[in-house]
Amino acid sequence: DEVLKSTGNATIPEGTQVQWQVATKNTTEVQLKTKDTAYVFTAKDQNFSLSKGIYNKLDYAITTSNTNLKEYENLSFTLGVIKDEFPEIDVQSKQDSTDSQRVYFLGRVSDDYGLTKLRLVFYPEGDENKKQVEPLPLNKTNFDQFVFSFPGNLQLTDGVVYEYYFEVFDNDAIHKYKSSKSGLYSFRKLTQDEKENEQLQHQENSIKGLDKSLENLKEQDKTLEELSKMQKEKNELNWNDKKKLENFIKRQKQQEEMMKNFSKELKENLENFQPENEENDTFKEQLKDRLDENEEQLKENEKLLEELEKLQEKIQKEELTEKLEQLSKQNKNQEKNLEKLLELTKRYYVTKKAEKLAEEIFKLGEEQEKLGDAPDEENTKEKQEALNKKFEEYQQEMKDLKKENEGLKEPMDIPQDKSGEQEVEEEQQKATDKLQQQNKSGASQNQKKAGKKMKQMGKQMQMQMQAGQMDSIEEDVEMLRQILDNLVVFSFEQENLMEEFKKTEYGNPIFGKKLNLQNDLRLNFQHIDDSLFTLSLRQPMISNTINESLTEVQYNIDKSLERLAENQIRHGISSQQYTITGANELAVLLSELLNNMQNQMQMSGSGSGSGKGKGKGEGNGEGQGFQLPDIIEKQESLSEKMKDGMQKGKQGKGGKEGEGEGEGEGQGDGDGSGDGKGNSGENGRDGDSDGREGDGDSEDMNGKLYEIYKEQQQLRQQLQDRLSKEGLQGKGGDLLRKMEDIEKQLLDKGFNQRTLQKMLNLKYELLKLDKADFEQGQETRRESRTNRNSYENTLRLTPEEVKKYFNTTEILNREALPLRPEYKIKVQTYFKNKDD
Repeated sequence: DEVLKSTGNATIPEGTQVQWQVATKNTTEVQLKTKDTAYVFTAKDQNFSLSKGIYNKLDYAITTSNTNLKEYENLSFTLGVIKDEFPEIDVQSKQDSTDSQRVYFLGRVSDDYGLTKLRLVFYPEGDENKKQVEPLPLNKTNFDQFVFSFPGNLQLTDGVVYEYYFEVFDNDAIHKYKSSKSGLYSFRKLTQDEKENEQLQHQENSIKGLDKSLENLKEQDKTLEELSKMQKEKNELNWNDKKKLENFIKRQKQQEEMMKNFSKELKENLENFQPENEENDTFKEQLKDRLDENEEQLKENEKLLEELEKLQEKIQKEELTEKLEQLSKQNKNQEKNLEKLLELTKRYYVTKKAEKLAEEIFKLGEEQEKLGDAPDEENTKEKQEALNKKFEEYQQEMKDLKKENEGLKEPMDIPQDKSGEQEVEEEQQKATDKLQQQNKSGASQNQKKAGKKMKQMGKQMQMQMQAGQMDSIEEDVEMLRQILDNLVVFSFEQENLMEEFKKTEYGNPIFGKKLNLQNDLRLNFQHIDDSLFTLSLRQPMISNTINESLTEVQYNIDKSLERLAENQIRHGISSQQYTITGANELAVLLSELLNNMQNQMQMSGSGSGSGKGKGKGEGNGEGQGFQLPDIIEKQESLSEKMKDGMQKGKQGKGGKEGEGEGEGEGQGDGDGSGDGKGNSGENGRDGDSDGREGDGDSEDMNGKLYEIYKEQQQLRQQLQDRLSKEGLQGKGGDLLRKMEDIEKQLLDKGFNQRTLQKMLNLKYELLKLDKADFEQGQETRRESRTNRNSYENTLRLTPEEVKKYFNTTEILNREALPLRPEYKIKVQTYFKNKDD
C-alpha cells in the first residue's frame, strides 16, 4: 500500500481501495463531496476516516464543519484513474518444412498488471458449440513467451477442418478476468490416404533432388579424371593447378553435404510411409538398410576429402596420387550406389502407388454400389457425376503411374484393364443419363454393374501384382545363379592366365596374345558387373559391400592390364592376384545372397514388399496373437469355404467342374531345404473348365475365390511369424511351401477337388506341428500379448528447436516488479521489441 500525506491528488489503478484519514481540531463533521453525492467520514475523537473503491476519475472536495461553522473549509482534489487494459497477444506461425500436418507457433503475451491463464481453443469449422480447450503453461507475470506445435497430442478426426485460436487472460478480477484472442487459424487433418499421397509427393521431390546430385557427381568425376591426369603428367603442381584442386575439393564437399541431406530426407519419408506395415514390408526394410549404408559411405568420403584438403598444402606427389585414386574409386562406387538407391526407391513407390490405386478403385466400386442401393431421394445425378469424376481421376492417376513406370530402367508389369475401364465409363454414363430422365430404377442397375466391375478390377489388379512379384523374385534368383557361375569361371580363367604370365617373358611373341586374353577377361568381368548392377536396380538385398567388392575387382583388373602393358610384370601379376582374391570374396558374398533370396522366396513366397494388408484386421501388426490352434481353426474354415464354392460352381450355369488334372512331370533336385526347385509339368495345367463356373455368375465366384486366396495368404504369413518366434522354421518350412502351392493353385485352377484335398491335408500337417510344438514345451497358446507398436509419429521438436524456426531467444522468467505506471509502460515496450 502507498501512503500520500498532505495531498488528496493522485493517479491510481482502476479498482484501488482508497482510504482518507483526516486529523482535525474543533471539528464535528468531515465530508467528501463529489458532483452529486456527499460521503460522511467516520469520526473517532478528532480523527476522521473514509474508505472507498475508485473505478473512474474522481473530482472531489473535502469539507469540515462544527456547530458554529458549516462547511467552513473546502479543499478540492482529483484522483486520476488508470484503466486496466486488455491483455495483449502476438502470435507468429510457421509451417514445418517436411510435414504439412505440423505448424509451429511462437507467441508473446503481456498485460499491464499480470497474466493468469493461457489456452488453446479449437472446434470443427462452423461449429463453435463443440469447442474444446487445451490449457498451456504460463508464467503469471506481466510478460511471457510460449511455443506450441499444432496439433501436438490433440485428438482430431481425420478429414475434418478445425478452426483454432490462442486466448490469454489477465488478473482483473473486477471485470471477471478480461481476455484477448489471437487470430483465427484453420487446419484440416488429412485422411490416411491423403497422408500417403503427400508422403509420395515428398518422396518424389527428394528423388528429383538426388537425380540432380547424381548428374553433379558425374560432372565431378570428369573433373577428377582431369586432375589425376594432370598430376601424373607434371612433376610439380603450379599455383593454378593447386587452385583447381582446391576448388574441386570445395565443390565435392558441397556435393557430399547435399547428398547427405537428400539421403536423410529420403530415409525419413520412408520411415513415415505406412509405418503400420513395417513387419511385412521386407523391400522397405532392405531399402532402409541400403540408405544406412549410403550414409556411412558419405561419412567415409568426407574423411577422405579432409585428408586431401590437408595434403594440398604440402603437396607430396605419391601420396596425392594415392588419395586421388582412392577418391576416384569411392566416387565411382558412390555413383553406382546412388543410381541404385534412386532406382530402388522409384521402384518401391511405383509399387506402392499401384497397390494404392488397386485399393482406390475397389473402394470406389463400393461407393458406386452403395449409391445404386440408396433410396431414390438420395440417388441423385449430382452424386453420380461426383463418382464419375472420381473414376476419371483414377484413370489419370493410372496414366501417370504408367508414365512413371516407363521411366524406370527396368519397368514393371503394371496391370490395367482398359476394356473394364471402358465398360465402367459406359455404365456410369448410362446411369447419369437415366438419372437425368428420373429413371431411378434403371440407373440403379447401371450403377451396380459399374460398381461390381470396379471392385473386380481392384481385386484382379492386386492378384496380378502379387503373382508378378512372385515371378520377379524367381527370375532374380535364376539371374543371380547365372552371374555366380560366370564369376567362378572368370576366377579360374584369371588364375590360369596369371600362372601363364609367371612363366612368360616380356619379349616373348605370345606375350601380346596373353595381354589380349587379359583384356578379354576384363570385358567378361565388365559383363558380370553390368549384370549384377542391373539386378541391384530391382533387388534391394544387394548391399553396398558387394558394390565395393565389384569396384575393387574392376580396379585391380585395370591395374593389372596397365602394369603388364608397361612391362611391370611383377606388379601386374600382383594386381592379378588381388583380382582373383577379390573375385573369390565376391563369390562368397553372392553365394550368401543367393541363399538368402532362396530362403525369402520359400518363406514369404511373394518376395519383396507384398501387399499392404490395410483394413484387413488380422493382417496388421506383428501377428503375435495367432497361435497354432488359431491357424488350424482358420485353415479348417477356409476348407469349408472351398467346399461351398465348389458346390455353387456345380449349380451355376454351365455346371462344369472339369477338373482336368494333368499330372505333369514336376521334377527338382531339392532335398527339402530349398536349393532345388521343381518345375511343374508343362502338361499339368487343367483344361479350360478347371472348376470355374460358366459366364453367368463368374464375377461372384471370382470375388469369393479372391477372398479365399487372400485369407490363405494371410494365414501363411501368420504361420511364418509363429514359426520364426517358436524356432520351428525347419519343421514348418515344408508347410509354408505347401501353403504357397495352394495359393498358386487357387490362382491357376480356381475351385477344384485337388486344391480342396491339398487344403485338407494341410490341416492334418498343422495338427502334427502343433503336437510337436507342445512336446517341445514351447506351447504358448492363448498367451496374451500387448501390441507394442505405436504408429503415431512422435518425432516433435523441443521448444528450443521450435524457437530456432523463428530466430528468437528465450525470455527469462521474472517476477512482476512494483513499478510506477510510466515505468511499467517502458518495460512492456522493451519486451515487445522484435529486435531483442
